[in-house]
Amino acid sequence: MVRDPSTGRWQLADHEPGPTRLCVVSRHPAGRSASDDNMLIHAEARDALWALARGGMAGRIRLCYIDPPFNTGQDFDSYADRTDHGTWLSCLEERIRLARDLLCPSGFMVVHVNVVEQAYLKVLLDEIFGRDQLVAQVSWQRAPDRTLLGQGNALVSDQVEYLLIYAQGEIPPGWPRPQRRTPFPEKTLRTYCRALEPSTDSRLVGEFRDKRGRVVRIFAHENHVLTTIPAKTLSRAAQAADLELAAFFPRMMRLSNQQPESTFQQELLGHMPDKGVLYRAEYTQDRGKHQGARVRYYLGGQVVLWLKDVATVEDGRLTRVSDLNNFWTAEDIPATGIAREGGVTMRRGKKPERLLERIIRAFSLPGEWVLDFFAGSGTTGAVSERLGRRFVLVEAGPPALALCEPRLAREILRTGGGFTVMTVRNDIQ
Repeated sequence: MVRDPSTGRWQLADHEPGPTRLCVVSRHPAGRSASDDNMLIHAEARDALWALARGGMAGRIRLCYIDPPFNTGQDFDSYADRTDHGTWLSCLEERIRLARDLLCPSGFMVVHVNVVEQAYLKVLLDEIFGRDQLVAQVSWQRAPDRTLLGQGNALVSDQVEYLLIYAQGEIPPGWPRPQRRTPFPEKTLRTYCRALEPSTDSRLVGEFRDKRGRVVRIFAHENHVLTTIPAKTLSRAAQAADLELAAFFPRMMRLSNQQPESTFQQELLGHMPDKGVLYRAEYTQDRGKHQGARVRYYLGGQVVLWLKDVATVEDGRLTRVSDLNNFWTAEDIPATGIAREGGVTMRRGKKPERLLERIIRAFSLPGEWVLDFFAGSGTTGAVSERLGRRFVLVEAGPPALALCEPRLAREILRTGGGFTVMTVRNDIQ
């Protein structure tokens, strides 16, 4: 199956691709002769994927992200997004199977799609990778909530696109847990309005065994200092960098009641009779992100929750850090205002750099290969370069390629990297 260059539509090919190889067209910067360079391939995705497998890339790709045409029935500047449903699905199946062979044994496939073909594509990916290999189906709220005065006549506003994320094999042990970083809300920050400094001297006041026979120890600190942080300091910290907050940050905390149904926590509190004493419990946690040896502080019958466990100071600013979930809001990753992002004017179809940053950070590591065989304006390559990954981009459409190559050239000027523009030659022609 190939895409008709005159209409941008997919159609059945007359034959399978024969022996193919990659041929160098140019290098950026000029004169570069790197043998293991980033690649921008101007070719049909099917032919390029065949050639990459023959050219030694099989099993080397950590992340494949694709944003294929959604088959919406609309016409865009660079392609016509309309074809027969069966042809569309068969075309994706052929290319995804080829791309799967390029993934390393613990690689990831991320397919970006909207509601039109999402259900069918998920069944197809279940078949290709296995149902148990689904990592997540992420819903991205591309558009913000529509007001009563908003445009559109749909009975239910369609605001969501989907990321179908599959693993090629087992996720590597110790793979970093994907995190979400957002500005820390001032309202939440105000609850961490005190700083706690435990004394270095403590004594053992209680000991028992948990239900698995492991020792639990409770210590009482001789004294502690509890300081109230000025409201103005908290307000400044929520708005911008604040050096005064940096001094408080490691000790900022709030108190929280323990749930009565937690028998273990209630047993801990039973060994802490004095409400004015700061206690420390050392025990083993069975599951969750704090699995393993755990240390927690208690004061006045409540547990101490530290700000440093949910936030960090980055570039002098307070940033909230949480586990990545499967609903990404328009506030978090807006699709508006990106028409000229990356120095590329493309008003429809381009994805935000912030979206690709999150995907690439979550499912690849620095120095690893990222593949996108629907490269479009080159967002995947530009972000990969910025994050220290290596990229392979494939794009057949001349209009998109005219945007992609200059964008990547501008990016490597900032990073000091490079890329090779290539095409595919059929050796039997």
